[in-house]
Amino acid sequence: MNCPSQILGKHLILNQTDTDIWRKEFEVGGKPSYVLLDRNLKVIDLNAPHPENPLVLNIIDSLLLE
Repeated sequence: MNCPSQILGKHLILNQTDTDIWRKEFEVGGKPSYVLLDRNLKVIDLNAPHPENPLVLNIIDSLLLE
């Protein structure tokens, strides 16, 4: 699946140690997981929709209006 061109982001591939840290820090239960951060790197959604889901664009649009 391709990510819509409007959404930019990073994909992280973690070793087991880093995965354990990520799961603890962000309370992520499984992989793949999507976390939405604002411009200041504040966590907005720990369980964000897949980037191809139209809901993610709605979330981003609402944040841009704030």
